[in-house]
Amino acid sequence: MTARGGDSERSRAEKVGIISPEEALSRAFAGFAAEADQAAEMLRQRERSSALDWRLDQTTGSVLVPGNSFHAELDNEKARLRLFEALDEARATIHIQFYIVRPSDFTERLVVSLIRRARAGVKVRFMVDALYSDEDVLGRVNPLIQSLKQEKNVEALALHPIQSSLEVGMSSLKKRDHRKLMIIDGERAFVSGRNASDEYYLGFDEVPVHDNTPHERIPWLDAHVEISGLLVRQVQETFMRTWHRNGGKTIEPDQSVLPELRPAVSAGGRLVVHRGLADTNGLDMYESMFDAARHHVYIVNDFPIVHALERAIHRVLARGVTVKLLTGNAASRRDDGTFFPAPMHRTLFEYMVKAKLEPFLEAGVEIYELVPPPSPNVVARGGRFRPYVHAKIVSIDGLVTSIGSANLDATASFWESEANVVVQDAEFATAVEATLQELIDGSVVLDPDSEYWKRERAQRAVVGRLWPGALYS
Repeated sequence: MTARGGDSERSRAEKVGIISPEEALSRAFAGFAAEADQAAEMLRQRERSSALDWRLDQTTGSVLVPGNSFHAELDNEKARLRLFEALDEARATIHIQFYIVRPSDFTERLVVSLIRRARAGVKVRFMVDALYSDEDVLGRVNPLIQSLKQEKNVEALALHPIQSSLEVGMSSLKKRDHRKLMIIDGERAFVSGRNASDEYYLGFDEVPVHDNTPHERIPWLDAHVEISGLLVRQVQETFMRTWHRNGGKTIEPDQSVLPELRPAVSAGGRLVVHRGLADTNGLDMYESMFDAARHHVYIVNDFPIVHALERAIHRVLARGVTVKLLTGNAASRRDDGTFFPAPMHRTLFEYMVKAKLEPFLEAGVEIYELVPPPSPNVVARGGRFRPYVHAKIVSIDGLVTSIGSANLDATASFWESEANVVVQDAEFATAVEATLQELIDGSVVLDPDSEYWKRERAQRAVVGRLWPGALYS
């Protein structure tokens, strides 16, 4: 029997109780009275819930929490300023989790900021994915994280380290922790898609771009949601469970970590946590949202969409619902569609993702490639560029919006651990969708009959066929 609620990071297998054949027979002779009562209560709960709430409750291990204030930020510069402002305001604790911590101006500033706060008496706990932050992998260490570890008021933890070459395999390479979280004093939380590197936190107009600017210098589109209110406790508890599961020193649940929280306005939201192969919470979240859409769907992502969600999108289209997908370029392009200098794997990934989008174009999904507004710093030919889109956003009907770390691909759906916030508030969703529509209005429409689309048809066909399915990112 499965118990709902409770620890959303426990797998469904961990929530299932096993009974003996003798006990099963005993319950059967008693008419399964307890089970009948449980089923009746479930039906009563269903009658009191909306269809979307009911489905999210049953499939994602999450609960709707009222009494919150949410702010979505898609502007990298504003996100950077807000992050450092929040760090400077920390009084007792800073908890941060990243997937990637890479040498960059942003990360150097982050490390300095954290060390300054630690020396001012703030307790800092810092978690990273070992593989993608190059920390505790086959003897390698990340100097940025080592600087943090040298501070007496900082604890740093690498998740799922790889100690020897014997541990290298599909599971150790794919089953990673992809979450990006920041919690300040247990009172304010950020759930994000952004890693610690310049491309996630530099604005499109802050970077000089010429015809031969390398792809890795060009900023990406990304997003986070900032939370005040009652839902912050769940984000904090998620961080603490991950910390303890992976051998971190015990975090005492005192007021500096789990303070009494007061409702912040009235917006409702839920934290959806997906823990690798233990569940399909993220996949179920997106599928539930698609199946609930009745008027329009916005999707922001630049990864190959997993088959279950492909089918869900086709169901959306069959109901006459408008679907708009804002994507980007895994290898950044100039205004005319030609590539900036980029590693070969980025270019191949770009061809593969676009090959996966072709059936959506044919089915009627409106697909757009992001083009940021013109900037005096951009002198590449055409005066504009088409960057990568790293944000993970789904919004439906101006009512419900998901933002977080989970892509719509197979890796996020099954392998990696993820965290998203589903905000169930019309004012929030309407504002996010207005921002997305503004970005779409300035972007390039993908047209199967255009010269741009036709000239790479052969490359898409070859890469789409040869790319190993197990390595879809």
